[in-house]
Amino acid sequence: TAADLAHQLAEDADPDADRLLLDRLAAVAGETEALISRTNFRFDAAAAYHRLVRERIEQLREQHIEGLLTLGEFMQRRLDPAMRTCDAVAERQRAAIARIARMTQMLNTRVEVAAEATSAALLASMDRRAGAQLRLQQAVEGLSTVAIAYYTVGLMELPLKGLERIWTQFDATLGAGLLTPFVLAGVWLGLRAWREQFVDEG
Repeated sequence: TAADLAHQLAEDADPDADRLLLDRLAAVAGETEALISRTNFRFDAAAAYHRLVRERIEQLREQHIEGLLTLGEFMQRRLDPAMRTCDAVAERQRAAIARIARMTQMLNTRVEVAAEATSAALLASMDRRAGAQLRLQQAVEGLSTVAIAYYTVGLMELPLKGLERIWTQFDATLGAGLLTPFVLAGVWLGLRAWREQFVDEG
């Protein structure tokens, strides 16, 4: 019933339970609307019949006789309570639909807030992962630069040592040391340019 659903709505929020509750509210709203559609025309017909009876009785122009009920008084005692009951039931139906609509709106809001919180947490997690990947990429680039520069300088030592034998005043080790910063800078710039080209193509 709507009262049970309202009690569940007042409990602690749980996204999965809220979605199930939202489905149940939609089902109850559909059943209530179907019930109203089946009873409204009956209530309207009863109200029209009541008006017709009152009009016909008024046209009789009855005169009151002491100790006896007039036809109008008799019908009033019989029909008016029934009409009040019909009006009360119709009002309860309208109130139930309004209550279900309010609960649905509240529940929709709660589900949307929970979804937004989940999305925010997911985005924050993705940001952290992206930051970690960026730091890892920078570390890998740094290590790659050092490793490539190390092997490049090692390869350059062979011709430098050959030059050292030809030119005795030349120091191959000193030459390799002087070339190392330039090799590092060149490797780093080359890797950076390659990474930027790869990002632009992606």
